[in-house]
Amino acid sequence: MLNDIRFHLHESDLEQAQVETSIAANLQVQKHRNIEALKRNIPSLVPIAVDAPLGSVTIFCNKLGRINICDTNSGQVVYGLNPEKDAKDQVTAALLKPFKVTLNSSKSDNQLLVILGLGLGYHLSLVIEKTLASHIVVYEPYVDYFKCSMSSIDWQSLFQLAKKKNISLFFQIGKDARNLYQDIEELLEHIDVSYFTLIKHLNHPVFDELQNLLSTCSWEDMKTFQPASKRN
Repeated sequence: MLNDIRFHLHESDLEQAQVETSIAANLQVQKHRNIEALKRNIPSLVPIAVDAPLGSVTIFCNKLGRINICDTNSGQVVYGLNPEKDAKDQVTAALLKPFKVTLNSSKSDNQLLVILGLGLGYHLSLVIEKTLASHIVVYEPYVDYFKCSMSSIDWQSLFQLAKKKNISLFFQIGKDARNLYQDIEELLEHIDVSYFTLIKHLNHPVFDELQNLLSTCSWEDMKTFQPASKRN
Protein backbone atom coordinates (compact mmCIF):
# COMPACT_ATOMS: atom_id res chain seq x y z
CA MET A 1 0.00 0.00 0.00
CA LEU A 2 2.75 2.46 0.91
CA ASN A 3 4.28 1.92 -2.54
CA ASP A 4 1.02 2.80 -4.30
CA ILE A 5 1.27 6.21 -5.94
CA ARG A 6 -2.17 7.15 -4.61
CA PHE A 7 -0.71 7.26 -1.10
CA HIS A 8 1.90 9.77 -2.29
CA LEU A 9 -0.47 12.26 -3.94
CA HIS A 10 -2.77 14.92 -2.50
CA GLU A 11 -6.39 13.89 -2.23
CA SER A 12 -7.15 17.27 -3.78
CA ASP A 13 -6.27 17.42 -7.48
CA LEU A 14 -5.93 21.19 -7.19
CA GLU A 15 -3.40 21.01 -4.38
CA GLN A 16 -1.44 18.32 -6.21
CA ALA A 17 -1.35 20.44 -9.36
CA GLN A 18 -0.10 23.43 -7.38
CA VAL A 19 2.76 21.41 -5.88
CA GLU A 20 3.76 20.07 -9.29
CA THR A 21 3.62 23.51 -10.90
CA SER A 22 5.80 25.01 -8.17
CA ILE A 23 8.78 22.80 -9.04
CA ALA A 24 8.28 22.06 -12.75
CA ALA A 25 10.54 24.88 -13.96
CA ASN A 26 13.32 23.94 -11.53
CA LEU A 27 13.27 20.35 -12.77
CA GLN A 28 13.79 21.47 -16.35
CA VAL A 29 16.66 23.77 -15.38
CA GLN A 30 18.31 21.00 -13.36
CA LYS A 31 17.98 18.56 -16.25
CA HIS A 32 19.63 21.00 -18.66
CA ARG A 33 22.50 21.68 -16.26
CA ASN A 34 23.04 17.98 -15.67
CA ILE A 35 23.24 17.16 -19.36
CA GLU A 36 25.86 19.89 -19.74
CA ALA A 37 27.74 18.38 -16.77
CA LEU A 38 27.70 14.98 -18.46
CA LYS A 39 29.08 16.50 -21.65
CA ARG A 40 32.05 17.82 -19.71
CA ASN A 41 32.67 14.81 -17.49
CA ILE A 42 31.24 11.58 -18.97
CA PRO A 43 30.20 12.36 -22.56
CA SER A 44 29.54 8.69 -23.28
CA LEU A 45 26.42 8.92 -21.08
CA VAL A 46 24.93 11.90 -22.94
CA PRO A 47 23.18 9.84 -25.67
CA ILE A 48 21.52 7.74 -22.96
CA ALA A 49 20.37 10.81 -21.05
CA VAL A 50 19.13 12.62 -24.15
CA ASP A 51 18.10 10.10 -26.79
CA ALA A 52 17.12 6.87 -25.00
CA PRO A 53 13.32 6.51 -25.13
CA LEU A 54 11.43 6.55 -21.86
CA GLY A 55 9.50 3.44 -20.93
CA SER A 56 6.75 3.25 -18.34
CA VAL A 57 8.90 4.83 -15.62
CA THR A 58 8.82 8.54 -14.87
CA ILE A 59 9.44 11.03 -12.10
CA PHE A 60 6.60 12.65 -10.22
CA CYS A 61 6.21 15.17 -7.42
CA ASN A 62 4.58 13.83 -4.27
CA LYS A 63 2.26 15.71 -1.92
CA LEU A 64 5.24 16.93 0.12
CA GLY A 65 6.88 18.48 -2.93
CA ARG A 66 9.55 15.78 -3.22
CA ILE A 67 10.62 13.92 -6.35
CA ASN A 68 10.05 10.18 -6.65
CA ILE A 69 9.97 7.52 -9.36
CA CYS A 70 6.80 5.77 -10.49
CA ASP A 71 6.03 2.96 -12.87
CA THR A 72 2.93 4.23 -14.67
CA ASN A 73 1.87 0.71 -15.63
CA SER A 74 1.76 -0.64 -12.08
CA GLY A 75 1.28 2.59 -10.12
CA GLN A 76 4.15 1.54 -7.83
CA VAL A 77 6.74 4.03 -6.57
CA VAL A 78 10.39 3.37 -5.74
CA TYR A 79 10.89 5.39 -2.56
CA GLY A 80 8.89 6.51 0.47
CA LEU A 81 7.57 10.01 1.04
CA ASN A 82 11.07 11.39 1.64
CA PRO A 83 13.37 9.75 -0.94
CA GLU A 84 16.41 11.86 -0.06
CA LYS A 85 16.21 10.96 3.64
CA ASP A 86 15.57 7.29 2.81
CA ALA A 87 18.66 7.14 0.62
CA LYS A 88 20.95 8.90 3.07
CA ASP A 89 19.74 6.81 6.03
CA GLN A 90 20.54 3.71 4.00
CA VAL A 91 24.05 4.91 3.19
CA THR A 92 24.75 5.83 6.81
CA ALA A 93 23.73 2.34 7.95
CA ALA A 94 25.71 0.65 5.17
CA LEU A 95 28.90 2.53 5.97
CA LEU A 96 28.57 1.79 9.67
CA LYS A 97 28.40 -1.94 8.93
CA PRO A 98 30.17 -2.41 5.58
CA PHE A 99 29.60 -5.48 3.42
CA LYS A 100 33.14 -6.39 2.32
CA VAL A 101 34.06 -8.85 -0.42
CA THR A 102 37.64 -10.18 -0.35
CA LEU A 103 39.32 -10.29 -3.77
CA ASN A 104 42.92 -11.30 -3.10
CA SER A 105 45.78 -11.03 -0.62
CA SER A 106 47.02 -7.65 -1.79
CA LYS A 107 48.23 -5.25 0.91
CA SER A 108 47.19 -2.19 -1.08
CA ASP A 109 45.50 0.70 0.72
CA ASN A 110 43.29 1.41 -2.31
CA GLN A 111 39.59 0.89 -1.70
CA LEU A 112 36.81 0.07 -4.14
CA LEU A 113 33.08 0.63 -3.62
CA VAL A 114 30.38 -1.08 -5.70
CA ILE A 115 26.84 0.33 -5.56
CA LEU A 116 23.91 -1.67 -6.88
CA GLY A 117 21.32 0.86 -7.99
CA LEU A 118 21.37 4.54 -8.96
CA GLY A 119 17.68 5.43 -8.74
CA LEU A 120 17.32 9.17 -8.18
CA GLY A 121 20.94 9.30 -7.05
CA TYR A 122 20.35 10.98 -3.69
CA HIS A 123 22.72 8.53 -2.00
CA LEU A 124 25.72 9.38 -4.16
CA SER A 125 26.69 12.70 -2.60
CA LEU A 126 26.85 11.21 0.89
CA VAL A 127 28.72 8.14 -0.36
CA ILE A 128 31.33 10.29 -2.09
CA GLU A 129 31.61 12.55 0.93
CA LYS A 130 32.02 9.75 3.49
CA THR A 131 33.79 6.93 1.65
CA LEU A 132 37.51 6.27 1.72
CA ALA A 133 37.28 4.49 -1.62
CA SER A 134 39.28 5.81 -4.52
CA HIS A 135 37.07 4.08 -7.09
CA ILE A 136 33.27 3.81 -7.16
CA VAL A 137 31.31 1.62 -9.59
CA VAL A 138 27.54 2.18 -9.88
CA TYR A 139 25.23 -0.29 -11.63
CA GLU A 140 21.77 0.79 -12.77
CA PRO A 141 19.86 -1.70 -14.90
CA TYR A 142 17.01 0.68 -15.67
CA VAL A 143 17.92 3.42 -18.12
CA ASP A 144 14.70 5.20 -17.12
CA TYR A 145 16.02 5.61 -13.57
CA PHE A 146 19.18 7.22 -14.88
CA LYS A 147 17.10 9.62 -16.96
CA CYS A 148 15.01 10.42 -13.87
CA SER A 149 18.18 11.32 -11.95
CA MET A 150 18.84 14.05 -14.51
CA SER A 151 16.05 16.03 -12.85
CA SER A 152 16.65 15.10 -9.22
CA ILE A 153 20.30 15.66 -8.26
CA ASP A 154 23.11 18.05 -9.12
CA TRP A 155 25.49 15.93 -11.17
CA GLN A 156 28.06 18.71 -11.54
CA SER A 157 28.40 18.93 -7.76
CA LEU A 158 28.95 15.16 -7.64
CA PHE A 159 31.71 15.37 -10.22
CA GLN A 160 33.35 18.28 -8.41
CA LEU A 161 33.27 16.49 -5.05
CA ALA A 162 34.66 13.29 -6.58
CA LYS A 163 37.47 15.26 -8.23
CA LYS A 164 38.26 17.03 -4.96
CA LYS A 165 38.60 13.66 -3.21
CA ASN A 166 40.42 12.07 -6.16
CA ILE A 167 37.68 9.48 -6.65
CA SER A 168 37.14 7.80 -10.02
CA LEU A 169 33.48 7.20 -10.89
CA PHE A 170 32.27 4.42 -13.20
CA PHE A 171 28.59 4.25 -14.19
CA GLN A 172 27.24 1.04 -15.69
CA ILE A 173 23.90 2.26 -17.01
CA GLY A 174 21.63 -0.44 -18.42
CA LYS A 175 23.69 -3.11 -16.64
CA ASP A 176 22.34 -5.31 -13.84
CA ALA A 177 25.77 -6.43 -12.56
CA ARG A 178 25.43 -10.00 -13.78
CA ASN A 179 28.96 -9.49 -15.17
CA LEU A 180 30.26 -8.16 -11.86
CA TYR A 181 33.10 -10.68 -11.69
CA GLN A 182 34.38 -9.88 -15.17
CA ASP A 183 34.01 -6.13 -14.63
CA ILE A 184 35.94 -6.15 -11.35
CA GLU A 185 38.64 -8.41 -12.71
CA GLU A 186 39.10 -6.03 -15.63
CA LEU A 187 39.36 -3.12 -13.20
CA LEU A 188 41.98 -5.03 -11.19
CA GLU A 189 44.23 -4.97 -14.25
CA HIS A 190 44.55 -1.22 -13.68
CA ILE A 191 44.22 -0.78 -9.90
CA ASP A 192 45.45 -2.77 -6.91
CA VAL A 193 42.79 -3.51 -4.28
CA SER A 194 42.30 -6.43 -1.92
CA TYR A 195 38.53 -6.13 -1.41
CA PHE A 196 35.51 -4.09 -2.34
CA THR A 197 32.61 -2.81 -0.27
CA LEU A 198 29.10 -3.49 -1.58
CA ILE A 199 26.04 -1.28 -1.08
CA LYS A 200 22.72 -2.48 -2.49
CA HIS A 201 20.68 0.68 -2.91
CA LEU A 202 17.68 -0.79 -4.73
CA ASN A 203 16.08 -4.18 -5.04
CA HIS A 204 16.43 -6.05 -8.31
CA PRO A 205 16.40 -9.84 -8.93
CA VAL A 206 20.05 -9.97 -10.00
CA PHE A 207 21.16 -7.58 -7.24
CA ASP A 208 19.45 -9.80 -4.69
CA GLU A 209 21.08 -12.95 -6.06
CA LEU A 210 24.50 -11.33 -6.07
CA GLN A 211 24.25 -10.12 -2.51
CA ASN A 212 23.10 -13.53 -1.28
CA LEU A 213 25.89 -15.36 -3.10
CA LEU A 214 28.58 -12.93 -2.02
CA SER A 215 27.50 -13.56 1.57
CA THR A 216 28.31 -17.24 1.30
CA CYS A 217 30.67 -17.83 -1.64
CA SER A 218 34.27 -16.91 -2.37
CA TRP A 219 35.07 -14.34 -5.03
CA GLU A 220 36.40 -17.03 -7.36
CA ASP A 221 33.08 -18.85 -7.10
CA MET A 222 31.45 -15.81 -8.71
CA LYS A 223 33.38 -16.44 -11.92
CA THR A 224 30.65 -18.77 -13.19
CA PHE A 225 27.70 -16.77 -11.83
CA GLN A 226 24.59 -17.01 -13.98
CA PRO A 227 21.51 -15.25 -12.62
CA ALA A 228 18.38 -17.34 -12.27
CA SER A 229 16.35 -14.31 -13.33
CA LYS A 230 16.02 -13.52 -17.01
CA ARG A 231 15.42 -9.82 -16.26
CA ASN A 232 18.01 -7.31 -17.52
